[in-house]
Amino acid sequence: MNIPAPPPDARPDVPGYRIERQLGSGANAAVFLALDRQQQVAVKIVRPRIADKHLHDRLRDEVAVLRRLQHPAIIRLVDSVELADGQPAAILEYVGETDLRSWLKRERPGLKRRLRLFAQIADALSHAHARGVQHGDLAASNILVDGDDRVTVIDFSLSRALRPGHDIPRADIFALGGMLDLLEQDAGKPELRAIIERARSGGEGLEFTRIEALAQEVLRFRKGKPVDSYSTRFFYRLRKHLWRLKWWLLGLAALVFASEGLALLEALSPAPETPVSARR
Repeated sequence: MNIPAPPPDARPDVPGYRIERQLGSGANAAVFLALDRQQQVAVKIVRPRIADKHLHDRLRDEVAVLRRLQHPAIIRLVDSVELADGQPAAILEYVGETDLRSWLKRERPGLKRRLRLFAQIADALSHAHARGVQHGDLAASNILVDGDDRVTVIDFSLSRALRPGHDIPRADIFALGGMLDLLEQDAGKPELRAIIERARSGGEGLEFTRIEALAQEVLRFRKGKPVDSYSTRFFYRLRKHLWRLKWWLLGLAALVFASEGLALLEALSPAPETPVSARR
């Protein structure tokens, strides 16, 4: 049975902006593409059909949060205005409409490229946590990716306050583990699987307590260094270090063999004959 799509929300009358079309909508909010004199922007409002004071206050809180966050991978607040009926509208930068799942499906990127995106997401969350903000609703639909593989984390409507250095942002750590799971895409890397499992389940004394620790483990994997989430055994760490040094060791071996080869050639070369005149 085909279920008809819900009708689009009525275009709001936003002072100073011309609404072009609706970009999308969620349970509580709708987002529209709009134009001002200089640029395209995204206008976020509470859906008129369900608008109430609580939802209006939540959008105002989101605006206040975005004013505190200035990071290239976090959606930028351009302006905030009130409509004629008094409800708030957040004016946001327009960064396209491709979310993380759509990007993965379209680009089919390799693991290195996917993990570079992960690093951007983690850095954005780290910035927010340092400023006392936990995103609280991190999902693939809230991560946009542009044509240059630049990430933008959006929708801070369910964000929560953090005390930096005291509170553990468990919701964001768990969600970021889910993003790593999505980006890993069954690559068959046991070290990455160990990081994901640790982020998603943890356990007493094992859980990540900071986003930076999770991001650092992934960075160690990318650089070929030992990953503590996978193993702390001596021979594992030794093998990883030797693997990182493989080209240096191969070069050294080649140099040694070349030197030994030259010495052997010199030893096997016949001595030059003494001239007849020198024998007399």
